[in-house]
Amino acid sequence: MHAFAAALFVFAIIAQQALAQEGRNTRPITKPLVFASQAEKDAYDEKTKPTGDGKIAGKTPPLNNAGRSMVKIRAHIIGGNRASRGELPWIVGLVLNSASFCGGSLITQGAVLTAAHCAKKVKKFTVYIGMQNYGSKTETGRVVMTATRRVVHKGFSKAMLENDIAIIKLPKKVTIGQYINTVKLPTYSDVTNKFVGTKATIAGWGLTSDTSGISKELNVLTDREVITNSECAQTYGEIANSMLCISGSDEKAICSGDSGGPLTYMDSTGANVQIGIVSFSHPSSCIGYPQVFTRVSSYLKFISVNTGLRIKN
Repeated sequence: MHAFAAALFVFAIIAQQALAQEGRNTRPITKPLVFASQAEKDAYDEKTKPTGDGKIAGKTPPLNNAGRSMVKIRAHIIGGNRASRGELPWIVGLVLNSASFCGGSLITQGAVLTAAHCAKKVKKFTVYIGMQNYGSKTETGRVVMTATRRVVHKGFSKAMLENDIAIIKLPKKVTIGQYINTVKLPTYSDVTNKFVGTKATIAGWGLTSDTSGISKELNVLTDREVITNSECAQTYGEIANSMLCISGSDEKAICSGDSGGPLTYMDSTGANVQIGIVSFSHPSSCIGYPQVFTRVSSYLKFISVNTGLRIKN
């Protein structure tokens, strides 16, 4: 995949140091991929094309109200606003091995979608569902459970952050309610949709500046524009078809602790659809550069097979 990704900033952070200032985990910068011929590049593109075109019929139909919240998302995490309780009921907080923090999304009543780099080698996940205030111990309607089963994509490359997707299986189903709901997923017809120009929403408990600690409050940032992979590659050297980027041209961005969280947009029915999973950004700063996500529509087969969720055509 894109060799430059070896230099990029992985967003999981140490929860035990969550309220203190933290350093970054970066890797040595390497050169972008160079192809000896157009045929070699075509072969590479074929190998790395989206993998979600194989239609697998799951056993569990999606919820009719998936992707809907009790509170309207505002037009405006760095540079974001504090989320209202119930505004993003599919957002999940994950503490990994009692040490690191990531985000995730509830995609069925028994499964959470997150990044592979958040789940690899993790033996215990403390899963916070229906949470707004990470610092509170008395939130009404919040569910906390311990999960130990996860499925990490077999093609995940830690060095390149390729196939950065994983599923955490909950020990029991959660009940849908005012503060808890599943997010809607793309359909198979979206596999060829690049979503360029789409205005999307990101949210999480990550750093609110390059030098801050993890946020106690869930923050939300909307109107983030999806850009072309070729534009994104001008920064990172190579971006796979199975990745998706948003613009980083202003002072608003994802940051440490937001890894694994969802990138969503509102479809024509008013439902929020997850099109991305927070993967990585630039090593020098959270702001001012494009941010990269795992493209969910490239992994519909993986999701369906490992959750039983029936993906629509």
